[in-house]
Amino acid sequence: MNKKKQIQNLINWIDKSGIQDKNGGVYSWWDLKKNKYAFFYSEITGYYITLNLYLYKIYKTKNFLLNAEKAADWIEKNALLESGAILTRKYLDEENDNFSFEGKNIFSFDSGMVLIGFCYLYKNTKNIKYFKIAVKIGNYIVDNFVQDKTINPILNLNENKYIIDNSKWSFQQGSFLNKVAIGLYELSQITNDDKYEKIGISICESSFTFLIEEDYFITNKEQNYVEMHPLCYSLEGMFFIGTNCKIQKYIDLTNNILNWTESVFKKNLNIYETYDLQENKFLDASRSDIYGQLLRLLKITSKTNTIEKKLEDIILSTISVSESKNEKGGIYYNNSKQHVNSWSTMFNLQALILNSENILNQSNQKIELLV
Repeated sequence: MNKKKQIQNLINWIDKSGIQDKNGGVYSWWDLKKNKYAFFYSEITGYYITLNLYLYKIYKTKNFLLNAEKAADWIEKNALLESGAILTRKYLDEENDNFSFEGKNIFSFDSGMVLIGFCYLYKNTKNIKYFKIAVKIGNYIVDNFVQDKTINPILNLNENKYIIDNSKWSFQQGSFLNKVAIGLYELSQITNDDKYEKIGISICESSFTFLIEEDYFITNKEQNYVEMHPLCYSLEGMFFIGTNCKIQKYIDLTNNILNWTESVFKKNLNIYETYDLQENKFLDASRSDIYGQLLRLLKITSKTNTIEKKLEDIILSTISVSESKNEKGGIYYNNSKQHVNSWSTMFNLQALILNSENILNQSNQKIELLV
């Protein structure tokens, strides 16, 4: 099957598989063993807004814009609190106190991804409702997570306290929060208030405390690991802010770390999630989201490299060819093929489009709307 057809299958999965519920919320994944969707995920619903706007700009198909608006309306009705806080996961038949709506853990990262979606949606629709929601979310992030030019990962509303757990990357302060700066920059653009941009820059500056010899960001200080998924988030935010705010050291650092990442890839003939810095090797199996993230970074930085083709081949091999509506065209999360993953599919779809010059040239689009 040629790449153009596979890209269309990915788009069909995004648009028609049911990963977006009829009420607008977006599920995390389709579980093949349980034969059902897992849970609604606010962060991923934010990504879905941005991806559909990206597809709308390229293909000019109105349904993509409608998908984005439905997703935003679900956030407004279900996940957005009056304060501007964004609840994390809405489980269908089970709960997890760390992530559930009831647990009231508010993640700054998830809030930032939703903020990005609302900023872009306002830019595309000029609907004042989306502007007001973006401002509300952005102000909540600034007022409740940003302290001394750094950003905290989690605020628990039930106990009104910050939660930091150094055993897991998403529960600790870290460079991955650079991606939140994208939302703050875009909020500056729609409000004409540069305070948000300045705070975004301060978040990127604070991430230098996690930098090791300008080769990589350590993502788990307790275990001395570099995890590739949050490392890519780090670079996405760093490069975006560097490019849009004309900060050359951010651009240079992104390229330096991509050099290190490419060398690790070539040494191991692949790239996996957790790299042990003491053992100098990967500890676990592959996961498909990092392939799309890494290929996107190589494309938006226009970095000369030797792994683009290998990355694309791996991505194409992870696409489901099942005839099941819930699976066909989606991306398996890993080699176990136990679930078809929503954010992996989004990241990898955007990566394949970026690596297809004919698609971008036909629509005269440059990269923006990074999912």
